[in-house]
Amino acid sequence: MKKGIILVLILLLVLTACFNKGKPEGASTDLQTLSFEFRFNLLEDDPANNYFAWTLERTGANGAREKRVVKDTLDPARTTVPQGLVDMQTGASVFLSTFEFNRARNDIHGRSVFPGSLRGLLLFAVSPWSYVIDEDLRVEKDGKKLTFFWTHHATSHMLWTDENGKIDLSSCSATLTTCDRAAPGIIRVKPEFLKDGADASNRASIDWEKVIPNMNTSSLASTDFHYTGKTTAEYNNGIILIKGDLVLEPKE
Repeated sequence: MKKGIILVLILLLVLTACFNKGKPEGASTDLQTLSFEFRFNLLEDDPANNYFAWTLERTGANGAREKRVVKDTLDPARTTVPQGLVDMQTGASVFLSTFEFNRARNDIHGRSVFPGSLRGLLLFAVSPWSYVIDEDLRVEKDGKKLTFFWTHHATSHMLWTDENGKIDLSSCSATLTTCDRAAPGIIRVKPEFLKDGADASNRASIDWEKVIPNMNTSSLASTDFHYTGKTTAEYNNGIILIKGDLVLEPKE
């Protein structure tokens, strides 16, 4: 009987070793999961109904599973937060969760697995309405296919879906430095990207027909892990709705 038990244990050890063979260093069988939902009214200031909600579940440093559930909105008292600070822990949201979301953006080596431009778009739900105006957020719709445009600080962003409204995290965005920053909060559109006769201090003066051919397609840095699952976007009656249900897995 004892010999049988020993043989079973040896077999289990062999099977475990075979299962883990070839996995990227640091990979875990306890996979990280990320679900998120973003709702934003592009037609008017609507902080009572805009939100960025997310649930992150993963294995913590002590080996135990940890779960964080957040539904964040703009804090009306923070509408004068300087531009850019919503990227940080001292941002304009009720729960100051934007910095915390960084845990979902990288693999165990600190390399990106979540597009920076997509994160930037999601932050509009916890940003003052002035950001929408100053960064000239806009969306083009062709059936279910959506393309988003905005300029954060000096960088113009374009993010798109496919014809079915699905966002491919590995290839969904492009960026280009289109402005010069004379000082924090003061920008001027570069002459080569400016509409004829337009005000260079206004990012709405950017001529996207000049920008798009020169943009650099964004890529994710991680070579060991990637998010699998589904991310979709919709735009109806001025409301942007983006949802994701993802699992961080080792690349084969």
